[in-house]
Amino acid sequence: MSVITIVLFFVYTWGLGVLATFFCRQPEHGFERNVARLGIGLGFFSILAIIFNLFHIPLDWKIFALAGSIGILIYCLKFLRSWKKQEHAFSSKLAKNNIYAVIVLVLFLFTLSMHLKGAFSYPYLEDTDPWEHALGAKYAAVEKTATPPPSATKGYFAYLAPYPPAYDALLGILHQTSPSLSWTMKFFNALMVSLAIPFFYIFAGKFISHPDKAMFATIVFSFIPSFLSHFIWSHALIVPLFLVAMYALEMIQEDKRWIVPGAIALAGMLVVQPTKIAKLGILLGLYVVIVCIVEKKFLWNPFAALAGGTLLSLAWWSSNFSFFFKKNISGYVAKAGDQASAGILAKLKAMFPPDIGTGTRAYGFDDFFVARTQNMINNPIGIGTALSILVFIGMLLLLFFLIRHLLQQRDETSKLRFFVGAGSIALSFLFGIFSLFKSLGAFAYMLLFALLALFLVKNPLSRERKNVWIPISLAWMLFTFLGANSLTFNLPVGLFAFRFWMLLAIAIALFAPAALWFLLGFSQNQWVKWAIIGIAVVSIGITSAYPKYKVNTAQWGPDGRWSSMQELQGYIWLKENLPPNTKVFPFSGEDSLLTGMDMFVCGWCQKESSLRNSLLNTTSEELHGGLKSLGYQYLLLDGMSFKTFPRVYGENATREILPQQFQDIASSSGFSPALQVDGLVVLKII
Repeated sequence: MSVITIVLFFVYTWGLGVLATFFCRQPEHGFERNVARLGIGLGFFSILAIIFNLFHIPLDWKIFALAGSIGILIYCLKFLRSWKKQEHAFSSKLAKNNIYAVIVLVLFLFTLSMHLKGAFSYPYLEDTDPWEHALGAKYAAVEKTATPPPSATKGYFAYLAPYPPAYDALLGILHQTSPSLSWTMKFFNALMVSLAIPFFYIFAGKFISHPDKAMFATIVFSFIPSFLSHFIWSHALIVPLFLVAMYALEMIQEDKRWIVPGAIALAGMLVVQPTKIAKLGILLGLYVVIVCIVEKKFLWNPFAALAGGTLLSLAWWSSNFSFFFKKNISGYVAKAGDQASAGILAKLKAMFPPDIGTGTRAYGFDDFFVARTQNMINNPIGIGTALSILVFIGMLLLLFFLIRHLLQQRDETSKLRFFVGAGSIALSFLFGIFSLFKSLGAFAYMLLFALLALFLVKNPLSRERKNVWIPISLAWMLFTFLGANSLTFNLPVGLFAFRFWMLLAIAIALFAPAALWFLLGFSQNQWVKWAIIGIAVVSIGITSAYPKYKVNTAQWGPDGRWSSMQELQGYIWLKENLPPNTKVFPFSGEDSLLTGMDMFVCGWCQKESSLRNSLLNTTSEELHGGLKSLGYQYLLLDGMSFKTFPRVYGENATREILPQQFQDIASSSGFSPALQVDGLVVLKII
């Protein structure tokens, strides 16, 4: 554990957040104020790393510490100047906010402890993505840049250019002051996922404009199983930054100077994960469009923040978009046919088929209604029984209320709006009844459509903007529910359906207070209301939070590239018996697995690259001399070599030459056996 790195993380983020929001109107409550600084600073850090990389400024922790320290110094000077000012009078509103802040802090700490318990219950990283992020983070830490060198073989870095590298850059900079890369990745990934809870709370507080409802929404958000797990991937950064960006957009309504922090948070979000940008962009678009409809005017200030964030993100995308497109999309386009006659729709379907994504599948009723204690590790699925019932009842009650209001206000509503609303209800019920025989999911989708259509026709709850959160939540539920079911509904296109679950969790958590408050409206007795709230929280805790806890504290499996469990145990032996960053050369070339075990191999360096390209034709003496001159202390003769070498040399050559070469190396006087298990021999270089 590196305490100094934890302290530095908050110096980086909080200090940069102070700089970004210094000239803005500050939130009244201290908890909200500091959480906002932390979130904005996290986005600032991400885009700043990209800008530094663009201008070849080293990604050195000392530079970021200096920037954060400047923010802290400015804050301290401002604080000292206002020391003698009269304190604010006590307020019951502030007292309630203090209580809620403590609850949010408890939820955050509990979630963090849950993720840390699960992440550190095994010595390895999880399947695939974390190992590749480890390689990118190690490169950023050592070379202090996020631009791969020409000497790196094609595809060596999965999550550096043209992939947006803010996540790996962040982990790499943190690794510069923390010897163990494995610990750094596990701890700070869990921290960023857990920080989504206070980020969500401050966003919901502004978005819903009701502290009690915002608190309930945050409880639901922290309980819901389908939000992020402690799986190490870039989604752990981009989704929390989305919540921060939404908070900044809400703050723009109070002070247009928040355009700058909003643009910074959005820019940081846009340089983290590429496919998530499309989903989050649609959510942002729905937000802006619905608010414009409700307010009946174009929102220039939020648009300025969106435009500013997009322009800042061009620091990365202006030079990498075409390369990323060619690398990741051209193969899908080719499936549509190389002929010029291939239509745009055919190419679109080929690029984004409904089954795209390793975890994408068709979902049934139980997948939503029941949260299981065994689940997917990268993006768990499920809502939970109690929460599903609450949301569904809330939707039905809201629909009944809207229909009644539409009929009561028929004389005050224009004929066009009335018939649009009535038509939406009729079509929704028609398709809903039809789809009920096929899928409850389709029925829920049509119900959401009816609710949203009615809200856009006429918002009966209030003429004030503060209730716009309900139609926006419905629109987000509509989009994310549809996105998660691209294969279920056999849609023409899809966009990694299983990754929609984490966004659906946000939408459901935001709508949950509306559902609960409709139920509370049936009673005027305060004790009954508190009883309903208590039953709801406990029930959601049992049917949603408990399965979430079990999944996130279970022992997850390792990567599937090892040839045997004994080989994996040999790699674990390296981590437990050798100092971090010991130079170890894996014969197989699976550098990411070695890097994730806290060892070091400079696979991107020119000399190592040249040595590796001729391994099968290198004698044991030449190999010893080459590794010794490069400072390596250990050589791994790993079973994975029999998987990787056929890709280069073919099955026959590998089968004929590799066993004899391993035997020659193991018997050479330049190497001494340190460990031998089935599938792995660890040789010390003498």
